[in-house]
Amino acid sequence: MKRIMGLMLILVLLLSNASLSSAAVVKQPEKQIVLVVNEKKIEQKPDLVLQKGTMYIPLNVLRLVGAQFTLSDERKTITINKQNHKLAMKVNNVWAKFDGNTVKLNQAATSVNGSLYVPANILKTFFNVGVKWDNKNSVLTLLDFFPQLQEAIKRDDLSKFIFLLEEGLDPTYALQQVILYQKDASWASETLASGADANKHFIEAVVGRQTELVSVMLEEGTIDFSKIPEYYSNFSYLSWAHVGKEKVIRRDHTGKSYIIQTPASFEIAELLYEYGAVADNLDAYYAITESKPEWLEWMLNHGADPEGETMKLVFLDESEQNIRFTYPKIAPDKNAKQELIVSAYMVASWNPSPENMESIKLLVTKYNVSLEALTHAQKERLMDLAKSMNERDLIDALIRG
Repeated sequence: MKRIMGLMLILVLLLSNASLSSAAVVKQPEKQIVLVVNEKKIEQKPDLVLQKGTMYIPLNVLRLVGAQFTLSDERKTITINKQNHKLAMKVNNVWAKFDGNTVKLNQAATSVNGSLYVPANILKTFFNVGVKWDNKNSVLTLLDFFPQLQEAIKRDDLSKFIFLLEEGLDPTYALQQVILYQKDASWASETLASGADANKHFIEAVVGRQTELVSVMLEEGTIDFSKIPEYYSNFSYLSWAHVGKEKVIRRDHTGKSYIIQTPASFEIAELLYEYGAVADNLDAYYAITESKPEWLEWMLNHGADPEGETMKLVFLDESEQNIRFTYPKIAPDKNAKQELIVSAYMVASWNPSPENMESIKLLVTKYNVSLEALTHAQKERLMDLAKSMNERDLIDALIRG
């Protein structure tokens, strides 16, 4: 009897140990990933997926951050649109098209349990959405920066603006919005401290005559005066300080667009010069063609050569009644040169306004520019104009020359 009881006890112990051993190898369910969008917790189905260190989101999450998507090629191609940007990606293919350009993704779109997923990081890379993964607490946080930024601007909330920069808002894009909405220098300083590329949008502050922003971007940014954005490359930064632009769009705090005037600004020109911008002969040429003798003199006093020449960019027909101006990028003959005095003569001959005659007078009487580049007929025409306008100093200079 005792032997039977002993055997039964051994059996019970063996079964108990087997049970404990079995329980030890049972895989615990993974912790569910929590989704937070724009500071609000979202109940999301299908679930988010963490796969080989990459967070994947199902397509319906895209709509939560203002993006839209379409499927094509029998659900093999996903096209995502947000704020005039488009990303077309194929399932299981790292090569994609972004705004028409071929790009390589870190991870491809994939299918999980019949649902299509995209890597969450594409939102940050291509669509200016903050993406933060808290591995410890299994929380994915998405922050759609555009509406959050608009709200901060509308409320003039600099603290919220700084928070967005800290969360990953593209500082260069933020700087563009600061200029567009005409925020003060403290806003621009925050973007520059966060790493904004001042070169990309500096010209917009210059053209918009935003002196305070120009000053802080020169002081706290790194401006390369030789690298002006292509759209503005007809003129230098110094020339843009006096050349007007027909339509400069700005927005009020509500986002409503309006057009502002852009008067010439010696203050901005002096700031540019203080930080290393030097006028060249092309700057002087543009001052002549803009009929601004005061700017011609400024350019001549800040680096331009009175006796200098530029690419030939101004043309008169034989009657001298019709004139054509051009720019270096579209010059008929890029090897042809023309001295400043000849350009000034052509402009004044075509339109002998007081401003244009003042430019001629400035070059000839104050800077003693040689008249050898002018033909005999041109000199006679210039003398006639000087006499008709009773420009005694110019007449005397022409007689001596």
